[in-house]
Amino acid sequence: MLRFRSGGQGLWFALCIVGLSSVGCSRVSEPTSPKLLAKQFETFFGFKPPATVTELRAKTVQIGDTYTDWISFRCDQAVFAEIANNKGLKVVDADEFWREREKSSRDRQSDVPHVAGDNPNAPWWWPMSPETSFRRLFYQPRQNSPERSSNHTIDRYFWRDDESGRVFAYYCMSG
Repeated sequence: MLRFRSGGQGLWFALCIVGLSSVGCSRVSEPTSPKLLAKQFETFFGFKPPATVTELRAKTVQIGDTYTDWISFRCDQAVFAEIANNKGLKVVDADEFWREREKSSRDRQSDVPHVAGDNPNAPWWWPMSPETSFRRLFYQPRQNSPERSSNHTIDRYFWRDDESGRVFAYYCMSG
């Protein structure tokens, strides 16, 4: 039988409330069903994945008001071209990426995203050093979220790994 000293009930109650509220503020989803993976692909890219999209993987992590999505798959050149020709995206080659990243770290004036590799929430299949695996990075310039207050930002980028042929895509809305 559990016995509490005087005031112990309040401490246990407070710990339970803190534990329950922290569980309610985070969510992790790593779908494996083809239907859910196809839905995540469509949400990210705006069209259903054609049959040439294979080995589709996805993970979503929500912590508080920050949502992060990682997606990876193989596809033919036609599908990659459809994704890459999306209006509003910019393209940067690896050399320019590094120049812009250096500029951004100095004066915060670049809209080239920080390519997250060492995120502890990243899935096991996400490259630890993504900066070394692309020649061109496709990205949406950092912007404020239209659905949220002006202090919420959106980062979105993707690339095709030349060695493996896999496409890696990242989306993060944070506040």
